[in-house]
Amino acid sequence: MSTRSPKSDAAASSQRPGKVKIVALTPAEFDRAIKNGAAGAYLFFGEEEYLARVYADRLRDAVLGDGDIVMDRVVLDDETYTPQALADEIGILPMLGDRRLVEVRGVDFSRAGAVEDLCLALEGLPNSPHSVVLVVALGELFDGGDERRPSKALAAISAVATPVRFARQTPARLAGWVARHFAAEGAVVSREVCDELVAFAGRDMTTLAGEIKKLSAYVLAQGRAEVTHNDIRRVCSGAVELDSFALANAVLRGDTDTALQTLSELLARRERPEILLAQVTRVFCDLYAVRMCVDAGMDKRAVAAALKMHEYKAGLYVSACKNRSAEALARAVEICRKADLKLKSTPVPGDVILARLAASKL
Repeated sequence: MSTRSPKSDAAASSQRPGKVKIVALTPAEFDRAIKNGAAGAYLFFGEEEYLARVYADRLRDAVLGDGDIVMDRVVLDDETYTPQALADEIGILPMLGDRRLVEVRGVDFSRAGAVEDLCLALEGLPNSPHSVVLVVALGELFDGGDERRPSKALAAISAVATPVRFARQTPARLAGWVARHFAAEGAVVSREVCDELVAFAGRDMTTLAGEIKKLSAYVLAQGRAEVTHNDIRRVCSGAVELDSFALANAVLRGDTDTALQTLSELLARRERPEILLAQVTRVFCDLYAVRMCVDAGMDKRAVAAALKMHEYKAGLYVSACKNRSAEALARAVEICRKADLKLKSTPVPGDVILARLAASKL
């Protein structure tokens, strides 16, 4: 009896030259797959931890059903995971139900041989149809590459497990999700406010869920039901993207003190220098594009439509570039390009390179 899904078999065949391309399941595809029968091994990877938690719960329900979740579920973490421990768990029979769920959350993929050892441990699954394995490797724990160029690690694991990618959701999808969660909390909200919350708080769903609860509690405590634009400003915390905008804006104004203070706060939150630089670069690129649109006579709405940018964000950027020429913004982009080159090709610490960028005079 095979415990591999058709999707997993296709992934495995992609390891042979000239065969099928590796394609990770989306969360929705994974949901449909386990409804038809969860089997074999699954690898959860990507940035969106909130969705991964939701679908891990659905997998547990699909595998364990009414069984005793304590007796037929085991978690191997960073203290208990070894390839041999996983192989041993796969061979154990369920105690109360028909199947067991083995969750693996302790693989150090930075260790040489970690992928090969995991694959060897999972090779015993076809002989143990009573076991289902979930390997969780979210965020920086595992590099799966992108959809067009999967990493070698993902290619190897795809031969023995079905990969499921939990990518950041699009702003449009998130706005609908935000609206449904506000309704569940008993609050009323317009689509425009949902869009603004996503733009302000960022696309991390765990963060958004917390902000929704705060906003709902705030307005309901005031005897109101509807969440407004002003409530977001009073209650919510801005995302890293917004902080990156603040950093770029301070550089544009020549406000070195504010720029360095903002940078210091971001680094203190353990934000990675290369990620911060990429975000700041994106801000300057967007500002340059907005400036070119404004120079062409476009208003805020036209800018938002032309650049496929949320109107709230477009308004911020139009104001930010009002007193800066396209040439100045192009210089800012060039400074970021040089900083990125230094970050990737020199031993100079990333925080030092970013500090020099923050102190730049445009």
